[in-house]
Amino acid sequence: MALHGFEKLITVRDFRKLEVWILGREFAVQCYEVTSRFPREEQFGLTSQIRRASVSIPSNIAEGAGRDSDAEFLRFLRIALGSLNEVETLFCISSDLEMVSEPDRETMLTRSTALGVKLRNLATKVENDLVTTKRKL
Repeated sequence: MALHGFEKLITVRDFRKLEVWILGREFAVQCYEVTSRFPREEQFGLTSQIRRASVSIPSNIAEGAGRDSDAEFLRFLRIALGSLNEVETLFCISSDLEMVSEPDRETMLTRSTALGVKLRNLATKVENDLVTTKRKL
């Protein structure tokens, strides 16, 4: 397939095989479990916000993997990282308000950090691949 005189290579990614997607799903489930212990009056506040942001992480990885270019995939990986940062912030605020136990907060922040490292590493690899491809053209 030619595009403006250059061959366009489309990489088909099965998001279900991506470690970051699997870890992102597990993280979202853990967020649901921890927030189920939040006060009932927070159901539409921090609980809802943490759950939405956590689900956004694997959702954006999957959406980006289904796009036609590495540049689009990279954009969605960065959005997933933003959602991960949002979840971390919300857990810190929940801790400040004494809504989450210290062990739960530590567990979630540790898991968030591990997921963030893997997401950043994947984003860096995709970005480096883009730079290498542009140099070849």
